[in-house]
Amino acid sequence: MIKTRNITDLVKVNIGKVQNSKLSLVLITFVILTIYPLVSQAQIEFSGDLESISNLNSIYYERNPVLHPNGTDLYFERANHPDNVKGIQDLGDIWFSRYDSVSGWSEPTNIGAPVNTEFINSILGFINGGKYMLIAQQYGNQNIYSSNGISISEYRNGKWQKPINLEIPYFKKNSMFISGSVAADGQHLVLCLQSLGTYGVEDVYVSELMENGNWGELKNVGKSINTPFQELSGFISPDNKYLIFSSNGHSGEGSFDLYISERMGEGWKNWSTPVSLSSRINSEGAEHSFSFLPGADIAYLTSTQNSDGYGDIKRISIGKDTTTIVLEEPAKQELAPGFVRITGKVVDAKTKSGIRSELNIKIEQGGTALSLETMGDGTFELDVPSGSFLELISKKEKYLTYKEAMSSDDILAQENFVIELEPLVVGNTITLKHVLFERAKDVFLKGSESELDLLVQMMTDNPDIKIFLSGHTDNTGNSKASIELSQHRVDAVKRYLVEKGINSKRISGKGYGGTKPIASNASEETRKMNRRVEFSIVE
Repeated sequence: MIKTRNITDLVKVNIGKVQNSKLSLVLITFVILTIYPLVSQAQIEFSGDLESISNLNSIYYERNPVLHPNGTDLYFERANHPDNVKGIQDLGDIWFSRYDSVSGWSEPTNIGAPVNTEFINSILGFINGGKYMLIAQQYGNQNIYSSNGISISEYRNGKWQKPINLEIPYFKKNSMFISGSVAADGQHLVLCLQSLGTYGVEDVYVSELMENGNWGELKNVGKSINTPFQELSGFISPDNKYLIFSSNGHSGEGSFDLYISERMGEGWKNWSTPVSLSSRINSEGAEHSFSFLPGADIAYLTSTQNSDGYGDIKRISIGKDTTTIVLEEPAKQELAPGFVRITGKVVDAKTKSGIRSELNIKIEQGGTALSLETMGDGTFELDVPSGSFLELISKKEKYLTYKEAMSSDDILAQENFVIELEPLVVGNTITLKHVLFERAKDVFLKGSESELDLLVQMMTDNPDIKIFLSGHTDNTGNSKASIELSQHRVDAVKRYLVEKGINSKRISGKGYGGTKPIASNASEETRKMNRRVEFSIVE
């Protein structure tokens, strides 16, 4: 079993701070549930052949594919591409693609600033369920190399934030490139570089997260692994038992081959004699950057053999029936006294498919605020005080922010608690459910401002979007008066947005009275659904 240290150590070393409150343990519990204990027996076994992933590759150099813990987002490096920060002279930017079961891998996009710079930007991996990304940001030219070391970026508000330097004692870099990975337990960092105590040029080193929350000094893993030549792209298996790395210093098929070695004992110095990972993988070309997620059936790597450019991203099957590195079932956490466990899912309001999003929860008792990211399929699980009143805010780029207040009892009463996020796409019509007016007036009821402010924020964050406001009433009363009232309410919403700084040219609208019902007018219960203000995205 892998022993997992307190997650607060990981949070401490990674920028964020866990609130000093008993309720903050809720967030820790959620993160712990994403870390799986593992058991290992022997080596990895492969099935099928190595295959190129065509829509991820180009005539440029793709390398170091790293799958996000959600299993659908792939990050990798691309060199000398015109869309890199420094264009074709840029030796490395981090790019991103998302997998969809219907359309496959999306067209890769450069994640841009502030993570990518004009220098070399290398992804190492993720920790805390993918909320933080570790990066090697490197500086240098063909003669002089220097580095600010390893950095960490937080995923917040739909984007990766400016990286912050991560201190590692006695960190020294004498080579142009750094490669490596983050172990599945989030507590071990593998770095391949030319540094102190090298056996030649690039060697494999390990830094371990210490009890005080700081990273320990780099430790050379020894001469069983390292040679006078180059060792690159080290990857530790999810059970911390095996090291997979690329080398041109062990006899192999080509320039760089992938090897596997078993760790002997608890330290990091004693390893079995490395053996070729697989003849299915190694070729006359160069293979490196091998990685896979815990319990995965696919591994990813980079190979220059038969590539579209200098190097391509490829994959090979290590299905659960063929790999001997197997997941155990994650242990369920016990409920603390006085707490209840709520579960739910965030979905696209149109497709009803689950989506990964940021979820913020404010608990009225004590004013505790928590922030987490849902799983790849949109699901989440959270322990909160029984009978507590919660404010839930779900955010995702290119979606309207969801905000709702309810009690934990109300959530538990729902068989399937679902948060629907409305996509910001042309043609989508969204009802402002909580924008309410005094009877027969265009005066907002108290509380309407909260949802209107979400609309203001959406239009501020998306300055190219234009909307059309629609005002509606039920069909009771004089039809002409109803149309006039609905128009006045549209004008009131537009006036609010403009007063908050939104350009009036981005807002048009019309009152329709009771001519466009969405429900029956036979009862008051259904008539109130027809009394609404909507907006449609027109551009």
